[in-house]
Amino acid sequence: MTEFVRIVFVCSGNICRSPMAEALARAKLQERDLDAAVISAGTMGIVGRKPSDAAVRALKEVGIELSGHLSQGVDVNLVGHADIIAVMEPKHVDYFERRAPDLVDRVVPLWEYADEASGGIGDPVGRSIEAFRECRELLEAAVDTLLDELENDRDPQNL
Repeated sequence: MTEFVRIVFVCSGNICRSPMAEALARAKLQERDLDAAVISAGTMGIVGRKPSDAAVRALKEVGIELSGHLSQGVDVNLVGHADIIAVMEPKHVDYFERRAPDLVDRVVPLWEYADEASGGIGDPVGRSIEAFRECRELLEAAVDTLLDELENDRDPQNL
């Protein structure tokens, strides 16, 4: 990475997938000794909620702490400073096309970075811990590949 990068991970509620992706990215950036700003937000505008207990547990199993996270909604001012807006599902791409078309060129379908996640990284909310583990694994693979691209100075939008 030749310059400082700002990444926003976006899902629907910001209580499962995007905070998990944010926490995984922070850990991986630290492992790689890379400097980037990483946050997460949700399209539903939920503010101040703790992450799902299952999301906390799934990350704790791999040594990553998530319990301090509080949800926040997507705010154009917040994501407008991002270099990469990594979204979980096609409906999140649609969200930006409708509400912030000037940011669409920064939107990256995160599922395209995980071989097993064709068509999106599904929401595990309300499902078993196993669903959260599967989500964690998809997110981890996707984040790794995204960071590989950034580390090799390749533009993620051109994959």
